[in-house]
Amino acid sequence: MGGGGGPGVWGGGEGGGPGAGAPGPRAGGGPKAAPRREEARLKEAKESLARFLEDARALCQRQLDFLNGNTAAQAAPASEEAVDAAVKSIEASVARIPDEPAPQIDISPVMGERAPRQTITPDDMTRLFNMGGN
Repeated sequence: MGGGGGPGVWGGGEGGGPGAGAPGPRAGGGPKAAPRREEARLKEAKESLARFLEDARALCQRQLDFLNGNTAAQAAPASEEAVDAAVKSIEASVARIPDEPAPQIDISPVMGERAPRQTITPDDMTRLFNMGGN
């Protein structure tokens, strides 16, 4: 088969047509169309990004407008007297909290028992991790 695209593409059969020896047109319009396709995709991506950024800016602006318009959420400027009163109130409530007693543990019932103590010798130290042998 020659370099043509086959019957019907160049108007002829094997060889001799206008595309003889040259590659036939590709599915996307040939090699010159590839840069145009890529430029179109790039343009579409740029437009999509611009729309996204525009929507994000609008959302942020709506949030700012809401926060600026919501006076209940804004803190009132505190006067020095109000701050002093709050500090004194906190100090008074802390002063009313009783100190916790020191923990005491009564071990006298255990100390009176005559439980046998197991003594471990240095030779026994290595046997503590024996996995079943004598």
